Amino acid sequence: MNDFELTSHALGASMRAAWDGSFPVVNNIRNRAPRAITEDNGLLLAAYVCDVAPDPTNPIEVAILVNVLAGSDTDKRDARALVNASSLLCAAVQTIDSQQDDRLLAQIANYLGNPLMVERCRLLVESRTELTDDQFMQLINITIAVQQLLAHPELLDGKHSSLEEMRRDEAARLVTGTGIVWRVETAPTAFVLTHEPHHIAAAVRHLDPMPAKSSALVSIEPIDSADTWLVRVVTHNTKALLARIADALHSANLNILGADLATWPDGAVLDTFEVSSPAPPSAERIQQFIDERLNQFDLSQSVLSMPADMSIDFDDVSHPINTVVNISGADQPGLLSRIASAFSLSDIDVHHALIATTNGEVDDRFEVTDFEGRKLSTALRNQFMKHFQ
Repeated sequence: MNDFELTSHALGASMRAAWDGSFPVVNNIRNRAPRAITEDNGLLLAAYVCDVAPDPTNPIEVAILVNVLAGSDTDKRDARALVNASSLLCAAVQTIDSQQDDRLLAQIANYLGNPLMVERCRLLVESRTELTDDQFMQLINITIAVQQLLAHPELLDGKHSSLEEMRRDEAARLVTGTGIVWRVETAPTAFVLTHEPHHIAAAVRHLDPMPAKSSALVSIEPIDSADTWLVRVVTHNTKALLARIADALHSANLNILGADLATWPDGAVLDTFEVSSPAPPSAERIQQFIDERLNQFDLSQSVLSMPADMSIDFDDVSHPINTVVNISGADQPGLLSRIASAFSLSDIDVHHALIATTNGEVDDRFEVTDFEGRKLSTALRNQFMKHFQ
């Protein structure tokens, strides 16, 4: 939907609502806080957008619509943040098994920036949707956790406008060199929001120098738990990269327990895998396997290498932007490579992966879109199922 169509849709919705008096979110806001709300233009603007936007869970549509509405720059900025953060919260509280992971809390905190905005967002969530008692308690628990995350003097003194800005600034102070500082400044937002500044600083150091094209640099670090290791892979972005690396780790007899993926604007990639191995893995051997697959790799063979009996669920509710693909079942050698290959063959873009293996059972979560950044269509879902199964 282009800018004109979006604005026309919103105008039509406004006229219909004005005719029958049905601005439910605005009315709920006024009823819940009739005295304080009369001066809170940012919150009222956010409620209005929730009432008239074709899809208030789409940040792009929200931004376009807010920009054409009357109001100060501050009110518009607050409205965008409140609508987007409340969409995340609405999705989280309506998902029974929603995990209050650091990434979700950090995303909400980054949108809101200060404790007052968190309270305004909670009020907007209550006004946007009917909550059961359990959902209301989940809303309270999440907002308390976000408030705790925002309890930093650096955020409250006005120096930083968001958690993301604060973490980039602190990480940049821990590194030297123009190139490394640039890596901090351009690190993916999701990566910044899920890592403390000292972790960000340590991570970007692995990206200098970068390896040659179609090659990788591999480093290994032991973890406290027995037989568990961190494998860091630095390389350049390419099609089906996750599938290539996962297949190489499988060939090195490593069982992947977790994955943290980050790609920079210039195509630099830092992928960190938690793996289990009874013997210390060889960085040289892993690097050789990865280099081979960077130069030659058959996606179809990776997918067809074995049968898989897994539970696959496509979820468009728990995330406002991405489709969440939940895959669970018995762990199998090469499973992540098989999943990643099926995504690539289906032209599905993986933005974040949460890999978990417990007692031989996997419970993997992938946040994905099509190559245009949209949630998966039925056709793409069918394509993935065809390639995976």
